Amino acid sequence: MDRADAAARAARAQGHPRSLDELRADYLTGVAIRGWPDDDGFARTTPVPAGRVFVVVPFTTAVGLDDSPCELPGYGWSVRRRPAR
Repeated sequence: MDRADAAARAARAQGHPRSLDELRADYLTGVAIRGWPDDDGFARTTPVPAGRVFVVVPFTTAVGLDDSPCELPGYGWSVRRRPAR
């Protein structure tokens, strides 16, 4: 929280019009999505997500013809479990 507060106060000192709470939230969101930010707390580079999720959506569901379930490849009932040791 101290790092978020310091980054928010530094941004306000540079003239950002948003409130300190908004700037702290931006900092913490950036940390959650991109990992630790640059020195000033707000990354200037293109963000790279910390993880990826692929969702397979049936075409008929995507166009609204039905509500068939989507799939997260590698998770759920189709995952091969390792044998217990």
